[in-house]
Amino acid sequence: MNPLLIPTIVLLTLYVASQLVKYLGSRVRGSEGRGYEVILRVNDMKCSHCALRIRNALVRNPYVSSVNVSLSSKEVRIHLKELRSNALIEELISEIRKLGYSEIERVSDGGNT
Repeated sequence: MNPLLIPTIVLLTLYVASQLVKYLGSRVRGSEGRGYEVILRVNDMKCSHCALRIRNALVRNPYVSSVNVSLSSKEVRIHLKELRSNALIEELISEIRKLGYSEIERVSDGGNT
């Protein structure tokens, strides 16, 4: 077996996963009407699988209209249908913490989109 085959397969798999995250992020991006955008930085997000897990956890929230995760900037942009209270943002941060990420900071929250 060629010793370069396994690293090549791993790199190809990571590339395909990153493209999938990019595609899924763009598919949910178009939110209707006005809403609010919350930007979080998840500093311990390391790979495209992490980004996909975070996105999938957040889109389940009924107040979230879309989520875009950038692995390169480690930013999670969350578009909310409406911002009922600051507790909603804390709930979203809690959902990310439940996945095992602890280095989370708010970049901006509650701005109109």
